[in-house]
Amino acid sequence: MLGDPDFIQLLVNPNSGLLAIKGTIPEDHLGLKVHKQLLTDGNCYEIHSKELMKTLQKVRSDWQNNHSYRIYGKCNEKSGIALFAMKDIVQMEDALAHD
Repeated sequence: MLGDPDFIQLLVNPNSGLLAIKGTIPEDHLGLKVHKQLLTDGNCYEIHSKELMKTLQKVRSDWQNNHSYRIYGKCNEKSGIALFAMKDIVQMEDALAHD
């Protein structure tokens, strides 16, 4: 499990089309602070980042600006990393219809 990290690092592998999240330390210059007050349902966390979307659009050019997306992932407990396959992304309107 990722546990309850105060900071996370986002990793993108364009060759495999994977997005990973792992816990990190405050001194990590690539780390992002987890604002715990924004957590919903105990485990859900939304990231609003135009720069992240621009980076991900380099991998998936079919993603459109001004749309929200959801990626379902799995936690690799052994490595402490959550993995998300960008091929499995759904546009939020589609995701809400399936919830």
